[in-house]
Amino acid sequence: MIGIEWEAWDGIEIALLSFDYEQDKLAGETRDTTIELDREDDELISRDLGRELDLVVTFHVVERLEIILIAAEFDAGRAYGELSDETSDFWKIELEYVF
Repeated sequence: MIGIEWEAWDGIEIALLSFDYEQDKLAGETRDTTIELDREDDELISRDLGRELDLVVTFHVVERLEIILIAAEFDAGRAYGELSDETSDFWKIELEYVF
């Protein structure tokens, strides 16, 4: 992971994070997913799971209350075979209050 975070304005923080995912050991299957891959040719198996880029914007609304906006994009790597280079987007809004 590599990233940068800065306070853009008073009470607003912006972070840009980049991730590069690889399998520790080569595997011809993915666990805990609904993706089904046909991986019979060992030469096609890759440790490259993909890359992700996250943009996180945090608003400090009042003391102990934050609104966090997250936008992410994942680019599938060679380990996904014919699905490699496909992208998946993720959006999330969090409301965090510290008691």
